[in-house]
Amino acid sequence: MRNLTKNQFLYIVGFLFCFLIGIHAFVFWPVSTSQKQRAAVLLESIDYYLVSNGVDTLYFSSVDTIQGLSKLSFSLEDCVQRSLDVGFFISRAGKIKLQKNAFYSPYDSAYFCSNNDLILEKSNNYLLGKCQVLNKQIKELEYYVQTHMHADDGFEEMKSLYAECLAKLDYLDSLSNTIEKFVQASSFLKWQRVQKVFAYYSPEGRRRKYTCGPVVYKKNKAETQLIEKGLPVNAKSIINPLFRVSDLSCETDSFTKGSVSSELFGYVGKLKSESFEYSGEIQFNMPNGMGICIYNDGSISQGLWKDGLLHGSGWFKDKDDAVYSGDWEEGYLMGGNVVYPDGSSYNGAFWDNKIFDGAGERFYADGSIYYGSWADGQRQDFGMYVDADGTVQCGSWKDDKFEGERLLYTADRVYGIDIARYQHINRYRKACNISWKYLRIKSLGTRSEKRISGIVSYPISFVYIKATEGATVLNSYFKSDYQQARNHGIHVGAYHFFSSAPVEEQLAWFFKNTIYKKGDLPPVLDLEPTDSYIKDRWGNDEIMFEQVLKWLKTVEAKFGVKPLLYVNQMFIRNHLSKASEEIQSYDLWVARYGEFKPYSHMIYWQISPDGKVSGIQSDVDINVFNGSKERFEEYLKTFN
Repeated sequence: MRNLTKNQFLYIVGFLFCFLIGIHAFVFWPVSTSQKQRAAVLLESIDYYLVSNGVDTLYFSSVDTIQGLSKLSFSLEDCVQRSLDVGFFISRAGKIKLQKNAFYSPYDSAYFCSNNDLILEKSNNYLLGKCQVLNKQIKELEYYVQTHMHADDGFEEMKSLYAECLAKLDYLDSLSNTIEKFVQASSFLKWQRVQKVFAYYSPEGRRRKYTCGPVVYKKNKAETQLIEKGLPVNAKSIINPLFRVSDLSCETDSFTKGSVSSELFGYVGKLKSESFEYSGEIQFNMPNGMGICIYNDGSISQGLWKDGLLHGSGWFKDKDDAVYSGDWEEGYLMGGNVVYPDGSSYNGAFWDNKIFDGAGERFYADGSIYYGSWADGQRQDFGMYVDADGTVQCGSWKDDKFEGERLLYTADRVYGIDIARYQHINRYRKACNISWKYLRIKSLGTRSEKRISGIVSYPISFVYIKATEGATVLNSYFKSDYQQARNHGIHVGAYHFFSSAPVEEQLAWFFKNTIYKKGDLPPVLDLEPTDSYIKDRWGNDEIMFEQVLKWLKTVEAKFGVKPLLYVNQMFIRNHLSKASEEIQSYDLWVARYGEFKPYSHMIYWQISPDGKVSGIQSDVDINVFNGSKERFEEYLKTFN
C-alpha cells in the first residue's frame, strides 16, 4: 500500500471529523418545538377479550376478583375498553413510538391457560348468585303485578321491570350454561385479546383518524405502524434515537389559559405539573380536544376537553377506583353512570359530579335495584326498590327512607266492610237495623289523607261479620246479618276475636255459633293483643303463637279452607315477624289507618274505622281488596 500524501491524509481526517461532527449533531442537536408538534400523534386503543370453544364465544373486558370474567357478554360492544396515549413518528413510513408500557395488558394466552379453571369457576359462581337473586325478585315482582292495577303509581314501570328481570334471568342462564360447557372443555378453549389501534393527527386542531397495526413491545420500547404507510400531510418524523415520548411535554403549574401563539395553537403533546400529567390534544397551553390526565393520587380523567376541563363525552376514575362516565359540561358530569369497585353502579342525573340528583337507576352490589327520583344523593319522592330478597317497595321516599305506597281510590277497586253489634246501634245509643238493600260506601273515612278520583259511591263486594270473641262473647246479630248478606248477593265471611281463654274452649264456642257454607269467604282470626296483654296473659310470643296455630289448623281441618289472620301493622313488625314460617304462611288482613298501604302480602287492607255507608247509621270499618276486580273473581273461585 502506497504512502498517503499530506493532502490526502488531511482530506481523510477532515472527512472523519465532519462525519463525527454530523453524527454528534444528529444525536445531540435539540429537536425544535415545531418538529415536536409536527411529529406528535394521539393514539387510541380499543380492545376486548374473548374465549371460545369453536362453537360458542363469550366476550369480556378484564379479569375481576369478584366476577371472574368482568363484563361477561355474548356481545363485544358490552365489554370494549378505550384508552389514549401520545406517541411520535419515527420514520417517513409512518412508524410510531409510544411509551414502553402504553396499552399494555397483564393478560395473555399463557395467563388464561394456566388459570382458566379457577377463572371459569369464579365466573359461574358469580352468575349463579345473580340468578338466585333475580329469581327472588321475579317472584315478588310477579306478586306485585298481580295485586295492583293500572291506577296505581308505578304499575306500568313495575311491569316493565318485571319483564326486564325475566329477560335478564334468561340471559344470565344462557351465560352460565355456556360457561359450564367451557369448564367441560377447558383445555381446548381459545383465549384471545383483540386490539384495534388508531392514530389521530391534529395539525392546527383539525383532527384526522388513521388505522394502525397492533402495538409491538420490544425490550424498553413500544411501537406501532400506520396501515396506510407514509406520513400524514404536514407531519414530520423525528429520527433522533435519544428523543423520548416524555420530551413531548412542557411544564405547567395548572390548566390555565396561556398566551396565544402560533407554536401553541393546536398540537398533540404532554402537560406536566407536580400533581398531574396530561397527554393529548392541546390548545393555548391547555387540554383542548381528546386527551387523558393521570393524577398523582391515582385518579384519571379521559375524554373530550375544553379549556382544561372535561367537556363532552368522557370518564373519570377516582382514587378509590370508582369510574364516572357520560356527558360533561365544563368539568361537571351532567348525566351518565358510575361503576364502583364492588360491582354496584348508578345511571342517571348528577349534581356536583358525584352526587345523584334527579332521575336515576341504582344497582347495588348484592343485586338490589332502585329506579326513581334522587335529591342530594338520597332517594326522594317517587321510586321503586327491589332488594336482594325480593322485597318490593314502590311508592314515596323521603330522605332515603321508604314512606309507603299511596293508593288512588277509584270505582275500579273492590271494597268491603266488616261489622259487629256496634253497627246495630245509632248515634243515640239505641238499637237499629241495617238496611241491606241500600248498602253503599259514601265515605272512606277521615282518619288519614286519601287520594280519591271521582265521587265516593262504591258498591260493597264483601262483608265480614264478627261471630264470637274468646270463649263466652257472642254477636247476637251474626246469624241474621249473615243471611241478609247472602240474600243480597254480598260475599260473606265470619271472624273470631282471639283472647287468652283456653284455645279449645274458643274453638268450641266459635264452631257452635258460626256458619260456614261452600263459597263463603274463609274464616278469620282477629289477633290484636297489646304488648302488655301478651306478657300478662301468655308470658311471651312463642306460647301465644302455639295457641294461634292450633286455632288456625283446627278451623282449617273442619271447614277445608285456610283461615286468614287479621292483624295491624305494628303487630306485624313487633310480633308476627318472630312467628314460625307455618304461621307466616297464612294470608293476612291488615289494619292500617294511615295514608300509606301496609307493606305486607295480604288479601285485604282495612283503610279506616270511620267510613260512612248508606244503610248503616254508625261508623263502619272500610276495607279494600288487594288487587283488581278480575283477581277478586279468581280469588272467589278457590272457595266454590
